Amino acid sequence: MDAYVFRRIGVELSPILCGARVHKVYDLSGQTLLFVLDAQEQTQKLQLIFKYGRDNPAIFFAPEKPVTPEQPDASVMRLRKYIQGKRIRRVYNHWTERRLVLDFSDQSGTSPLLLILNLTPPPDRPAALLHMGPPDEAEPEPTWPAPSDLPRLLAEGESWREFSTLTPLLRKTLPLLDAP
Repeated sequence: MDAYVFRRIGVELSPILCGARVHKVYDLSGQTLLFVLDAQEQTQKLQLIFKYGRDNPAIFFAPEKPVTPEQPDASVMRLRKYIQGKRIRRVYNHWTERRLVLDFSDQSGTSPLLLILNLTPPPDRPAALLHMGPPDEAEPEPTWPAPSDLPRLLAEGESWREFSTLTPLLRKTLPLLDAP
């Protein structure tokens, strides 16, 4: 999933998730988490599927609750311990990293609790990471290259290291466009 698609998904999900209460968390397949949510505006529970990893990552609402394992593993039990029954106060969309940060902090802000959902986590980090503290940066402003630098950056091939906004799809598309 391209970062720009993830950005739009985050924008669409944010108003639905804000105010929702986490009813239950499941690990469906080792790389797929299910969050059953009680949303304020909905009459039924919502099933948010979060499939992470390099192969076909996705985030979407399922129309029906999928079959869930009877016995959760330790990582799911930890997530349940901290977020089950809590309300999502705010959603931060770190789209250039394909990360959603769910803020479960209490209204006074004295007990900050964040759940970082990383769609493409590094091999040494979990996709769902609890953070007990305020967000470092709510929604970092991405850096864009100057238009005059684009031909050089695209020719070098390593532009994504300096500018995360130059996603693979964008790097393939830009040379095909006519100059304005």
